[in-house]
Amino acid sequence: MQSVDSASQPLLPEAALASRLLFAPQLPTAPLKWLAAPRSVPAASRPPSELQQVLDEIFTPLQSLASKWQKREVESASEWFAQTLEILDSQDLAQDRAFKSRLILSCLLPIYRGLSASSLTECMEQSRFRLSEAWVVGGLSLEFGADLTSVLERCERLNHSPEEVLEEQLQIDLSTLTQLTLAAWQNFDPDGSEISSETKLLLLSADPKDYSDFTPEWAKLSVLWRIANDLVEGLPEMVLPRSWIDVDVQWELVVEHWERIDAILHKAAGEMGGSSQPAGIAGGEVESSSEDAAEEQTDPAGEDGLPRDEQVQAGLLRDEQEKGVRIDSGTVVSDEGSTQPTRASHLSCVDGGSSEEPVIAVDPPIGTPEVIAHVQNTIATLKELADLNAEELDGPLDGRRADSMSAPSRPDPKLIISEIRSHNDPIFVSVIQRQIALCHNEDRSISLASIVVTPENAADQCDACRLLENGLAIWQQRLARWVVDHPSVIQPKLFRSTEGELILCLLDIERSECTAMLRQGLMEILTGKRLDSTAGTLARVPVPAKFHVGISTKSCPGRAFSPEQIIAPCRTCLDAAKQFGSASIKSIEVY
Repeated sequence: MQSVDSASQPLLPEAALASRLLFAPQLPTAPLKWLAAPRSVPAASRPPSELQQVLDEIFTPLQSLASKWQKREVESASEWFAQTLEILDSQDLAQDRAFKSRLILSCLLPIYRGLSASSLTECMEQSRFRLSEAWVVGGLSLEFGADLTSVLERCERLNHSPEEVLEEQLQIDLSTLTQLTLAAWQNFDPDGSEISSETKLLLLSADPKDYSDFTPEWAKLSVLWRIANDLVEGLPEMVLPRSWIDVDVQWELVVEHWERIDAILHKAAGEMGGSSQPAGIAGGEVESSSEDAAEEQTDPAGEDGLPRDEQVQAGLLRDEQEKGVRIDSGTVVSDEGSTQPTRASHLSCVDGGSSEEPVIAVDPPIGTPEVIAHVQNTIATLKELADLNAEELDGPLDGRRADSMSAPSRPDPKLIISEIRSHNDPIFVSVIQRQIALCHNEDRSISLASIVVTPENAADQCDACRLLENGLAIWQQRLARWVVDHPSVIQPKLFRSTEGELILCLLDIERSECTAMLRQGLMEILTGKRLDSTAGTLARVPVPAKFHVGISTKSCPGRAFSPEQIIAPCRTCLDAAKQFGSASIKSIEVY
């Protein structure tokens, strides 16, 4: 077995930060017991909170899917999720509450997916790991303060996830940092005076190859962040990432359930009046005694009138220094010369006297120059980023972000546009297969339409072809809304390909009706005028862009009818339409 002394390979930056998080005295560490080893931590016997009761609505159905060895994890999941979400919501992660809402919703999205897919193992694993990543982000925010939160908030406005921010701005891999923190915690005694040799060896010999990202595409934080953005912001449309198309999630139910969770957390935050930790959760303790609770209610601030979290973070070492404390050796040395262990002494940010920057002092051997240098570099980088963007961050929020401070409007569950690569994308083909099966079972017709809009000339600036923040072209957004609001459209499926096409899968609409409907819709959204299709004037209306449409229709498909039999004709019609004029629609009935 490799010894601590023989761990001579370069120290991972993530290992340096993991050691800092382990010894941070102000971080609530109780959830780590469950996050690191969920099957070894039983549920508490105390009455469930309001938030836990709402979470039970999604975790209880999953219990029927649990095997014998999974039941303990699922039975205690709502309790530990509730505690961790309350901790996250209580932390000062950003001025904009939408950041917290996105982070928390991102942790729950794998559970919503699992309910729709009747899948337990993977959804629980991914949801728990996203929750662990969120705890790490909260821990880093507490440790590095306003500089990190300002950078996170700025990037959140640009729709960048914390994972992307830490990687791009600080070269920190959030997945590796989270895995190291959880692994180290399993051999870590938070109440002990020294770090165990197992934890030292784990951190000092950490190899990035051992912590490769095992996350499937659909569960990556950057993907979940995009979905959470559309739901939290209440945008008029939801662009669904490709990796989520194969599961038929009932998004209107997800939004309804999430709004109740967010309301509970928002109410709790208001009652706490800005406190940095939820009631009953401080440090590594889940519940405080009645005497402690009474003392906290009567004396919410310390001797200096500072909130407790500020005392811990900004003045942690003052009392110890008055007693002659040395922080760099892992022990507290009193004036009388006696020594006693202290958890805070292992890794703390202390005043270096003459130095303007804080000096990081840690307990050897975790306190190697590499650890100190990387944490100090992280602090310096954060200060540079915060100063660089100070004017923008101090400025008013834009209208869309300002509106997000209040309760968001609910997005229309009909207007969900899924991302695909092309007509041959296996995920797209799978969705069409399900729609064909539905039409076969219920004797319904199915139509597939592929639409392209381009400027009249390559040099022209076409406003309808301009891209929005979510990647949709303006014409795609407007036509999608026009179609789903049409009284004849039922259960539409909408897709956006990487080739710039908008693809519609419509049920109960025949070939001629589909052709007439899309022609009128395109003319109206491109001209901005409401037109009467019965007056025979559409052909004489000038259109500021070119559009081409291919349509294929099948009435009552049989059991052996394959997706390719309707996808290929649709593509052929689109190619043919591109050869005829600037406003051409070609369609075919498939037999």
